Amino acid sequence: MSVLQQSHRISQDLTKRTDQPASLDFDDIQHYLMSRPPARAARYEFLSFRSGVAGRAWLTGLIDKVGTAGAVGSSLLDARWVTVGFTWNGLQTLGVAEASLANFPEEFRQGMAARAGVLGTTGANHPDHWVGGLASPNLHAIVVLFARDVAERERCRGEHERYVAQCGGVEVLSSLDLEAIPPFDYAHEHFGYRDRLSQPVIEGTGMEPTPGSGPPIKPGEFFLGYPDEEGPAAALPARNSFSQRQLCCLSENARARRRVSRFPPSPW
Repeated sequence: MSVLQQSHRISQDLTKRTDQPASLDFDDIQHYLMSRPPARAARYEFLSFRSGVAGRAWLTGLIDKVGTAGAVGSSLLDARWVTVGFTWNGLQTLGVAEASLANFPEEFRQGMAARAGVLGTTGANHPDHWVGGLASPNLHAIVVLFARDVAERERCRGEHERYVAQCGGVEVLSSLDLEAIPPFDYAHEHFGYRDRLSQPVIEGTGMEPTPGSGPPIKPGEFFLGYPDEEGPAAALPARNSFSQRQLCCLSENARARRRVSRFPPSPW
């Protein structure tokens, strides 16, 4: 999934930090790629575009709601954060030039369903068992909503539902609602362990690595179009990133387990 994107618990404005050698365009990087929002509820919606015109119309109306890293440190207390990502088929449907599409890595062009053997999603987890249209070549986009609470998530869900109906030619294949598990007074993942202790620091953000975690990582390891650990940026489409959201490939059994465990996002 190619991601086009906020957290609140960063005290300084990243756009004013100049102590790192890399120069990042914070207004062209989605917010969640820098840090996570203080959300206690979330919703994933998986979309299909019947035409490039419909997809572009949907994106045009939504793009201003997508949070950017340039907003980090804002004094405004946000209640929701939006992220948008596309599959290779989605970018093709939107009308991205073939020359640009050809520059993406072959793994991204193939998609996760075609690479099931490599990824180990076999047997009961084979794409034949994926639900919600997630193995379909018509899966074109994902929109992720992080909300401060369930009430805000539901408000945004209704707002997006009405917007999709107005667009025409855009279909929600499936969705997934998530909620954080208490306690909420420290960052932790869904098993209760403290989280983000080993989160790598990206060079150019100005953040300091935690002791023992090593030096900042070159931005090209996370964002296309920037130098990576091996040198200058390769000839790839700039200002994109990849999301390895394997939860996009839930089988019926996995969904059953998720309903029991209420698999949540971390609260921060």
